[in-house]
Amino acid sequence: MAIIAELTGEERLIRALNSLADKNINRIIATAAGRAATHARKVGNKEIRKVYTAKSGALKGKAQISKMADGAVINIRGGSEPVKSFSATVRGKGIFVAIKRNKKALIPRSFMLNNRFVARDSTSRLPFHDLYGPSVPQLFGNPDVLSKMEEAGADMFERRLIHEITRRLNV
Repeated sequence: MAIIAELTGEERLIRALNSLADKNINRIIATAAGRAATHARKVGNKEIRKVYTAKSGALKGKAQISKMADGAVINIRGGSEPVKSFSATVRGKGIFVAIKRNKKALIPRSFMLNNRFVARDSTSRLPFHDLYGPSVPQLFGNPDVLSKMEEAGADMFERRLIHEITRRLNV
């Protein structure tokens, strides 16, 4: 990405901008990009939690930010989340789970076993399986969440870039 600016006017400002070497410009961009990625992850976290009952720590732990010399990347990894990461309660009839907000439902033939939520496949005792909800990459992959994250990240990047330039120039 090339940034071209034509400056006229104060000699002090021109000297100050020339003092920013390429190395400093890359640092400024990397710092602004890291802050923008952190903000985008936070916005995505909030948007997901508006729709789903996922716990914030589970989302944040799976969406890690990798800072690089010329920017930052949000890496979202992970398999299906256990229903413990969502709203799940044990009652007499079984386990009630709400993956989406205000949509709590009973899982048929479900129970708690050794601090895990499981359900039987049929009316016989065995086999049974653990209960899982959607994965964190699926939640972040929602187009509404992605658009809000991109918008918030771009806005924060622009603000932080201006802030970092003025801070390093001591203007």
